[in-house]
Formats: sequence, structure tokens, C-alpha cells
Amino acid sequence: MFVLFDEAGKFQAGRILSEAEASAQVELDSGKRVKVKAANQLLRFDAPAPAALLAQAQAQA
Repeated sequence: MFVLFDEAGKFQAGRILSEAEASAQVELDSGKRVKVKAANQLLRFDAPAPAALLAQAQAQA
């Protein structure tokens, strides 16, 4: 499962590693792991891959 989230005004996406009630541990394509609050999580999805989703969104913007 993947998640699209807002971090400091920038959209990012990554794979959900673990979840708690108020946050999720997410691994970005770069390998960096970040803690994302539930309020910053915008969309959960199974496909496409996070990098492909961001590339498609950038192309349509």
C-alpha cells in the first residue's frame, strides 16, 4: 500500500511500512523513512508506483 502526502508544502509519495492511530512510517523511493501524521496523508493507493503517480501528476499540471 502506498500513500500520497504533503510535507512542508511539497507532495511526496511512498510505501507504508507501518501504521499507528495518528501516523504512518513511510519509505520514500530514495530509501529515506519518514513519519507522516494522519492529517498530512492525502491519498492511499495500491497502483501505480509512487514515482509513476508523481510523474503523471506533474505531466498533467
